[in-house]
Amino acid sequence: MTQALVRLRPLARMASGNVRRVFPPDTYATMLAEDFVPAGIAQTRKEFKAVAEAIPRFRAEPPGLPTCRTVLLSASRPEKGRERHHAALAEHQRRWAETLPDGRFETVDSGHFIQAEQPGIVADRVRELFPRT
Repeated sequence: MTQALVRLRPLARMASGNVRRVFPPDTYATMLAEDFVPAGIAQTRKEFKAVAEAIPRFRAEPPGLPTCRTVLLSASRPEKGRERHHAALAEHQRRWAETLPDGRFETVDSGHFIQAEQPGIVADRVRELFPRT
């Protein structure tokens, strides 16, 4: 049903409203053209299915912790109605970062899409992790 509905551009724009507000117009237009079309929706479903199928193995054989410098950026602004969940998630993220040999937790004034709302902060942290030599 979703795949058929996204063929109607106004409905695709409505379904992607949370993305439209945070990305530049040209980026949003590309996302709308590539992701919010039947093929994009089908691909997203395949990816979600692959993730769901991998969860049992991931739980049985969790990957090791990163041994490199790590910065975990956490959004500070929860979605409406998700405040308690958001607080619990941020606390879990903070504790996880503290278990790393060289980990750091940082709260960013942002909603879910930190890379769109605060690209300068993301770029700065990447530059800190990978300085030019």
